[in-house]
Order: sequence, then C-alpha cells, then structure tokens
Amino acid sequence: MPTCPKPAALAAAMSSPPISRASDSCSAGTPRNSADKCECDPSMRDVAMRYGISWANLTNAQSRWQALRRVTMVSSMAARAARATLRALPNIISSSRLLLAAGFAVVTDADRRLGLVGLAAFTDFLDGWIARRAEWTTKWGALLDPIADRVFALAAVITFVVMGELSIVGALVMISRDIMTAIGFFVARIIPWLRPVEFKARLLGKIVTFLQFVTFVALLRFPAAVTVCLWLVGIASLFSVIDYTLALWRARAR
Repeated sequence: MPTCPKPAALAAAMSSPPISRASDSCSAGTPRNSADKCECDPSMRDVAMRYGISWANLTNAQSRWQALRRVTMVSSMAARAARATLRALPNIISSSRLLLAAGFAVVTDADRRLGLVGLAAFTDFLDGWIARRAEWTTKWGALLDPIADRVFALAAVITFVVMGELSIVGALVMISRDIMTAIGFFVARIIPWLRPVEFKARLLGKIVTFLQFVTFVALLRFPAAVTVCLWLVGIASLFSVIDYTLALWRARAR
C-alpha cells in the first residue's frame, strides 16, 4: 500500500510555485479509503493536487527523509555510547592503580619500582582532575579512587617490609590512616543512623596519600629521609582521622 509523505517532504516539494495541472495518481478518481489504494490525509492530497505534485516524487522524498532520520538516530546512539565511554575514563584510570600495585609487588628493580610509584601518583592526580573538570564525578568513582590508593599503598608497604627496607612500626604508621578509615566505613555501614552518610575524599586524606608516595620515593632513593617522612605521614594521618570523624558526625547531624 503506498504511504503518505511526511509533512516535511510535502513542505519541501511545495517550495516550487503551483501549477494548474494535477497529477495525483492517488486521488484521481479513486476512493479515499479503498483497501488497495493509498489512504492519504485529505488535506495533504488536496494541497498536492493544487500544486501538481507527483506522488512518486513525494514518495522518493519521503524515502530520503526516512534514510536521513535513520542516519541521525544511529549517529545519536554512537554519540551517546562515546560519551558513556568517556564518562568511565576516570574510573578506568583509577582501576589502573590496582595493576600497578600488582606490578610493584612483582618487580624487584628499584628504578622500575620508582617508575611505578611515579605512575601511580600521576594517575591519582589525573583521574580526579578529569572527573572534576568534565563534571563526571560519580558515587562509584568516589569509592573506587580511595580503594585504588589504599591497595597500592598496602602492596608497596608489604613489599618494603618483606624486603627488609621498612620496619613493622613504620608499616603501621604508613597505613594507620587507611586502617582507621576502613574501620570507620564498616562501622558507618553497621550503625543505622550512619548508613545514609556518603563518604567523600577529604583534603587531609589527599595530603596523607601524597606523603605516602613521597615516603615510597625516599625508601627507594633517599633512605636518610625515611624517618622524617614517616613522622609527617603519622601526624597527617592523625589529623586526617580526626577530620574524617568530624565530617562524619556533621553529616549525620544534617
């Protein structure tokens, strides 16, 4: 059954001046609602007759319009898929630190370990910068980023302890903030009135992470500075735990 042209196709065909003849094969002497004829809108048919528009030409225009519409829909779907992939980029970068942690535990060369520490620190900065810059922050990303930081720090600390380059006390200082925040997270999930509270990265927490990376560099290149770095990490960790606790309590009060 022939189909009626879309209004857009009819409007395009109407751009030419009207002529007196009518060549409407659909409406010339045929019933309007015949089962084996086209069932067109009477108003569109009358306008077509007035302008002498061929239904074959209109059908071709309609086909082109439908093809353009399909191309536009496909392009829109591709654009949405590309945007979804880009939105996942910060989380992909954060996840890369899990692989860097595994690499740090396997590699024995100090230069390569130093490169992994530098790369981990760079990805820690990059994922957050992209998420904030492009406004792609998500709850999953806010959770994944600190988890990746802590996994890398824990893998590095254990590796240094096993290699005899870091004492047990030094290791506890390095991961004291991570232990306390992990305990706080699980406690908040257990206590009903703390469950709605959302955990977010804090400035002092980022400072502790930065000092941890500095300490790793000191362990690999500047052993004399390790003690000072551990003191800085311990003090920053203490203030970070206090800051997290106060932020959690204030969020609960709201």
